[in-house]
Amino acid sequence: MLTQWVDGVWTNLEPFEFLGAKFDRMMGVIRLDDDSLFIYGPNRLPSELKDVLAATGEVSCFMVPSLFHDNHANDWCAAYPDAKVIAPPGLALECPEERIVRNATDALPDDLIAVTVEGMPKVHETVVYDELNKTLFVADLMFNLADAPGRTRWDKRFYKLAGFGSGGELAVSRLFRFLTKDKVAFRRSCDRILEFEIERLVVGHGAVVTVDAYEKVRDALSRFK
Repeated sequence: MLTQWVDGVWTNLEPFEFLGAKFDRMMGVIRLDDDSLFIYGPNRLPSELKDVLAATGEVSCFMVPSLFHDNHANDWCAAYPDAKVIAPPGLALECPEERIVRNATDALPDDLIAVTVEGMPKVHETVVYDELNKTLFVADLMFNLADAPGRTRWDKRFYKLAGFGSGGELAVSRLFRFLTKDKVAFRRSCDRILEFEIERLVVGHGAVVTVDAYEKVRDALSRFK
């Protein structure tokens, strides 16, 4: 249920569909200095996944990375009552407000850096950079779907229409372009992300990027006009 990429970084993949197109959804897991676990973008929490996580470490914090990735947050609130919850402003959760941190930079340990993507108030996505493992975690900022196996003709057509990448390239979707209200602020966030030394990219939908990750992130963000 967990795929390990390097020491201290795992992902969990679950099936996900929208308008009949397969996306899959990726959750990130990071081991912190105290051996506890930070979860980025919680997926479903079946008993099997909960057991695997328990064998890996204690879940001390989980982040709901955007207003679009909140599907299973309440299940995690109930399952991990002592864990810190990081969630975007305006997102209602079934847990006491005092447990919730609305500003990610106030809650992350020193080796994790949060960048909230500005200019998109209806999304309010926050990406996380793991400085130790040089890994960037994003929710919907970029998609890497075209290379995934088992895609149908409709899947690939939908990816092209939505701007999710039709030729195997990492891409910023047309939905993000539509939802961006302040392009200057958005570009400022992109510039901040490109300051990181990115060797690995974990996307919310699609394959993990392990080769030329920085260059692919730079190219995808530069195509956003």
